[in-house]
Amino acid sequence: MVQDIIQYLSTHPGILAALLLFCFLALVGGWYVIHHHLKLILVTLLCAGGFASGVLVAYRGVKGDMRDLVAIGLFLIAIFPVIFTQALKTSKIAYGSSRPSPTDKGHARRAGV
Repeated sequence: MVQDIIQYLSTHPGILAALLLFCFLALVGGWYVIHHHLKLILVTLLCAGGFASGVLVAYRGVKGDMRDLVAIGLFLIAIFPVIFTQALKTSKIAYGSSRPSPTDKGHARRAGV
């Protein structure tokens, strides 16, 4: 199958060039996002994961009739948005500005900070 794809791309140089251009632009875009927004991506993923785990724990507590799991799940659901907001505020303080850094503007606007 790989040989068929290579043969097809060798007979269609326009498609090969478009594919290579697409891959190059994807690599440049991925490098830019990781280089400039890695901190924010990590904070967002960790807080979203914590919130989702809180929802799962609360759901399992309700299904299993375990009130302690429901309490832990509700605590996680409540605490991770607070952690996310505090991370945004901390990044504003770290940059020495009353406004969020350019990398945090979108999340700050959505969080109402």
